[in-house]
Amino acid sequence: MDAADPIEIMRIAIRRAGSQSALARLLGVSQAAVSKWDRLSKPLPHQHVLKVEETLGLSRHDLRPDLYPRDVQLPAPSAPPLMVPANENGIPS
Repeated sequence: MDAADPIEIMRIAIRRAGSQSALARLLGVSQAAVSKWDRLSKPLPHQHVLKVEETLGLSRHDLRPDLYPRDVQLPAPSAPPLMVPANENGIPS
């Protein structure tokens, strides 16, 4: 999924679970809690992200990009300097 809105991803989680009640059972919370998250357009609470990822196949990066940002490409490390053997006087040969 490409950088989707976490609120829309929450709604996809509800659909994948089958209902608000089913998602609530999966997470061990009340249906009213799930309804409140949906109604108030709240992202999935942090303590439930990994469970939803595992059971419903939604990426943690999409569910909570504020907590799980996608990997940032860092530049490749530069090669270490070439070590040239020195002669007995400490001068590179």
